[in-house]
Amino acid sequence: MKFIEIKLPKCTLFLLPDELNRLLQQDPDLFAKGIKRGKGILRARQAMERNCKHTSKEAR
Repeated sequence: MKFIEIKLPKCTLFLLPDELNRLLQQDPDLFAKGIKRGKGILRARQAMERNCKHTSKEAR
């Protein structure tokens, strides 16, 4: 089984994907917020990777 680790200030949760999915289905707004936030974070990471590659090519 693959657990999802969620670190909180005073504890660490380990949930199965199905359990987390059920929790998020109870609050669709939270689910949408998480998806939107995730897309933004992934785009920012990709942009940083592109910048690093571009910068390292210029340094050569």
